[in-house]
Parts: sequence; structure tokens; C-alpha cells
Amino acid sequence: MSKTHRAFCLLSLLTLMLACADSETSCPEANTSIDLSRDQGPHDMLTEWWYTTGHLETEAGRAYGYELTIFQSWAGEQVGYVGHFAIIDPEAGEHIYAQTMSAPPERFDDYDIEVGHWRIWGDGEVDHFSADIPTEGIALSLSAENRKPTAFHNDIGLIDMGRDDSFYYSKTRMDIEGELTIDGQTHAVTGQGWLDHQWGDYAVFDCDGWDWFALQLDNDHEFMIFLLHDLDGTTRITGVTWVDEKGCVHALDDAQIVALDEWTSPHTGGIYPQNWRVDIPEAELSIEVTAAVEDQEMDCRYTTLNAYWEGLVLLEGEMAGQPVSGRGFVELAGYGPWGAGN
Repeated sequence: MSKTHRAFCLLSLLTLMLACADSETSCPEANTSIDLSRDQGPHDMLTEWWYTTGHLETEAGRAYGYELTIFQSWAGEQVGYVGHFAIIDPEAGEHIYAQTMSAPPERFDDYDIEVGHWRIWGDGEVDHFSADIPTEGIALSLSAENRKPTAFHNDIGLIDMGRDDSFYYSKTRMDIEGELTIDGQTHAVTGQGWLDHQWGDYAVFDCDGWDWFALQLDNDHEFMIFLLHDLDGTTRITGVTWVDEKGCVHALDDAQIVALDEWTSPHTGGIYPQNWRVDIPEAELSIEVTAAVEDQEMDCRYTTLNAYWEGLVLLEGEMAGQPVSGRGFVELAGYGPWGAGN
């Protein structure tokens, strides 16, 4: 065999090996019409929200959770914005929240949305979140960088919200750094976050609420589960998304969720399920989801005509026969006051 022929054979073998490696690690592309270069910002649709949760740790090792949501909605030609913000302190067993709203003359044009001086914005590479509760000495200022490809739910980036669909994507594993002020004292924090963006011509009260699970496992897998409560009293799963450790997104068929306890709100009288057993057979996942604090209710009738439970949760169980733990957030809507007149 000549040197030239031998070199050609080696080159061909190397090319084949690289092609095989790429086929093993590449992820299928989502079949979605969502274009992140244009769709991160606001739309001229009835309902829209940007929603971020996360888990923070101070340099001293103290753990906190946060939730920040900005809603956009239309009433005829008038656009309105609502903000909900909460800080969770599991060590103290505290959940502190606030709400605000505004009605500017025009909607925001790009991915830089404010309500009052609470703000969610980004440049395509880094997302930023800021909010405060001055009466409680609380303030938050974070930067977040997505570690994985954006997840488009149900592969096409649509989820059933009752009488209509919602465009829906998530950034499921964000590296976070910034500052958290508690009791007037500012701490440097790091952590991991999650960002959802939903929009469409659907009305929130065209359903009877939902259960939403955002689960971040310590083995670098994430799961989103969405259960919709229809107006006829039935509950059905409208989305199960698995983002694996490589960042590949899988639209799954089913999840089995059983509530182990319930909690009755002393504020609104709402009775919420609490602490769950979650099984996702396709991912060989079986975990228990436990509320870090019982009372994480958001009584937001003043701004959104409803109360809901928005909670930091802890995860423990098995995946593919191996022990696994993690953290997440659960949202429960429709169990407390729901809609106009409640």
C-alpha cells in the first residue's frame, strides 16, 4: 500500500469516526415556527407572560428561591402589564411576595419589559432579571446564561391552554449570578434558573387552572409537566418535556402524578395539593417532590383576579436505577379564588 493510499484510508476512517460521534451526540431540531431572534419580545396577542424561577446561594451558603413574572394583556386597544415577585427562604420557612401593574400608552417593542421598575430583558445571549420589595428590604438583580438549547414544548412549541393554544418555550438550565438584598443587606449570589415564555390568543379563565412542574435534577436532566384543568372538571396532561444531559429535547407521552398531601390556605381558604409522587416511565424516572415551605400562596386577586400556589420544591428518587436529587418549582392555579367575582 502506498503512502498516499494509506493516508487516504486514515483520513476516511477519521471522517467516518467523526460522523458517527456527531450522530451520537447531535439532537434533532424542533419542528417549530418560533424564531427566537424575533419572538423573545412582545406580541400583539391577547395573553403573554415571561416567567423566571430559580435557586440561589449566597457566599455563606444560605439558600433562597425566587420567582418573577411579567404579564402582558390587552383590553381592546389598551395594553396592560402586571408583575408578580417572590423570595423564598427555606431556612426561615418564609415566602415573601409582592404584585404591581401598569398601563403604558403603547406596548414594549422588544425583549425589554418593565412594570414599574421591575424588569426582564436580554440581548440574545444573556437574560437579566430585577425586582424589589422596598417595604421588606428585599431586592434582586440577576444575570442568567442558558447552558442548553431552548426547549420548545411538544416539539412544535405549542401547548393546549383550553379553548386555544399557547406558543411556549423554556430555557431550562440557566447559570445565574448577581445580587440579592435581604433585610437591607446585599449578598452576592450564584445559582441556576429557569425561564418560560408563553403567548397566544387564549384567555386564562377559559380553563379552570393548571398544575405546572419545572424539575431540575442534579444529574443535569430537566422535566416540565403541564396538567390542564378543563372547564368540564376533567384534568389532562397537555405537555411533558424532557431535556436530557446533552441538551436534547424529548416530547414525552405521559407522566403519572399523585398528590400525597394537601394544604389549606389560611389566607384564601384554597385547598392545594402538596407533595407529590412523580413517575415518568419513558425516562425511567420515579421521584418524590416535596414543598420546601408549606405556605407559598400568591394572593394576586388585586392584579390577576386569582390566587395560586407558586412553590420551591425539593426532589429525591431514582432515574434509570440510580439515586437522583434536585430542586424545582411547582405552580398550582385554580385551587384558590379563580376569576372575576372570587
